[in-house]
Amino acid sequence: MTDISCLRKCKSRLQYLSLHGLKLTNCPTDTLIDVLCQLSLLRHLDVSHAVETSQDNLMENGEGAVNAICVNAFLAKGGKFWPNLVSLDLSGKDIRTIKC
Repeated sequence: MTDISCLRKCKSRLQYLSLHGLKLTNCPTDTLIDVLCQLSLLRHLDVSHAVETSQDNLMENGEGAVNAICVNAFLAKGGKFWPNLVSLDLSGKDIRTIKC
């Protein structure tokens, strides 16, 4: 998959989103974060991944799982974009790379 911007069309009704194991190709992290942050009605978000993907590989080849890089950016924004969020699945992530 190269683009998740079509999710913007669902932002007025999307409450559950599972991106488990999603691999994005040539999708800048900023774009991914921008789209996800617009989904303000989300109650459940799954960005888990069964296979570890190193940040170095993601940065070098421009593809990878929705991973700790994105989670760090979400946390840096203070979580104000998901006021209804009740569950966030980060399982499979290397917690050491998430900066709280």
